[in-house]
Amino acid sequence: MNKKTLFLFLLIIVYHVAYSQISPSEGNKINFRLIGFSFPAMKKVNNYTVEIASGNYNSEDSFKNNIASTLKSETNRITGEVPFWGSDYTWRVAYTGNDSKITKSALHHFSTIFPHSLDTGKFRFLITTKAKQFKDAFVFLDAGRALYDMEGNAVWYLPNVEGITNERTSVRDLKMSPQGTITFLVGSRTNNTAYEMDYNGKILWQAPNNGKISGDTIEHYHHELTKLKNGNYMILASDFVPLQWRIFSPKDSGLFIASSDSTKPTIRTTNYEKSPFGTVIEYDSKGKIVWSWKSSDYFKGKDLQNHITLEMRKDTVDDHENAFFFDEKNSIIYLSFKNTSVLFKLKYPGGELINSYGNTSWTDARPGSSPVFCGQHGCKLSDDGKLYMYNNYECNIDSVPELLVLQEPDSKNGSLKKLWEYKYPLSDIEKQKKKNLSSGGNIIELPGHAMFASMGTPYSGVFIVSEDKKLLWDGHYERYMKRENRWKEISTYRASIIENRKDLEKLIWNGEQDK
Repeated sequence: MNKKTLFLFLLIIVYHVAYSQISPSEGNKINFRLIGFSFPAMKKVNNYTVEIASGNYNSEDSFKNNIASTLKSETNRITGEVPFWGSDYTWRVAYTGNDSKITKSALHHFSTIFPHSLDTGKFRFLITTKAKQFKDAFVFLDAGRALYDMEGNAVWYLPNVEGITNERTSVRDLKMSPQGTITFLVGSRTNNTAYEMDYNGKILWQAPNNGKISGDTIEHYHHELTKLKNGNYMILASDFVPLQWRIFSPKDSGLFIASSDSTKPTIRTTNYEKSPFGTVIEYDSKGKIVWSWKSSDYFKGKDLQNHITLEMRKDTVDDHENAFFFDEKNSIIYLSFKNTSVLFKLKYPGGELINSYGNTSWTDARPGSSPVFCGQHGCKLSDDGKLYMYNNYECNIDSVPELLVLQEPDSKNGSLKKLWEYKYPLSDIEKQKKKNLSSGGNIIELPGHAMFASMGTPYSGVFIVSEDKKLLWDGHYERYMKRENRWKEISTYRASIIENRKDLEKLIWNGEQDK
């Protein structure tokens, strides 16, 4: 290779490396307004200024006349916000050297997308109590498929990914992982799949969904996917197990898993169709199963009718496993079952039952009784070891959902102690929504023992409450009903929170190398 060819080769490499460091890249259509601008570093430069103009410009004069904002940084990357969805933008970097000489980059161009659900004339996240604390936080709403600031403005949107997401797909459990990525479930009641995505909309991981645990063609994922601190993924799923009603004598009968062995003679056995039981699956980054647990294994050989009455629907039962929390430090998993109003405490990785909390039978949770929790959701463990949850309290139609903080007993025979509770102030109209059931909801502890919560169906409230029960912030997701000429509240199944701008920047710069 001669010197001229070598020079050209090196020049192409330098050019490629420089432009690969430019973000947003040329002509990129992005799914966020809060943007991480990155660009090549230059020696002997002590200041970088990013200039952003609204519109698509290629001439110096047109660009200069339309500069809308400038961002200053001492490094070659900085975050900034553009005002509108569905708009074109032009930007460049001005490098200020140690000698105060300014060098300007070429003009770069990008645009923001404008999906249907970000049309504020049709959908809105209405903030009814403005934040004074946590005003730099951001909230994911799965109903809106977006990340909002505390004033109700969408700053990021789950983009359409071919073969995975579109405007009609159902999205659940949209949240930020400890590693600065986004995890979520997408699909339908019959077939959900789980994904991990970066801020730019690139799919990083997909759950195998191959039925190795369920024994079916798919795993029947549902409710919750969490990326663990060790980089593995834990998800709720289901397996479908055939049941039998066995009559041993006129006064002795019970519901059993059909596969369980029994030497006890029966008068009659009635077979039922397969019923869903909860599973928990842990995968590594390659989709290999690291660990799993089945509630059906726990119930094998047990009389389901006498041990714990599951909700009966058309000759099937459904324990409705709906939430989990993995205490990685102490190797304990808390597992919530809504239909039985029970919470299991399991030892990891053995899967042994350490304790169970809640009702011993569904009949104990009917109107007129006073269980500690009923139809619970979003159970977690606080930093100081307290159990907390979103309690739908669906066993009593006269009670509204509440947030609970509970002290676990010292012994297996002890009882939970209620330490704190909070009921969101509903209007009379909202109270009437409950009728018979409420479902969904989430709760997350914040600094100072404040609680972030989202109410599930049929409500739409998302709020933060202090330890002394002062409402610090709240809002409602709504849709405009044109025929009725009014805004209607939409339930978000589960919301999550990013506590501050620093944590959000971890999400924005995930995978970026320091330059």
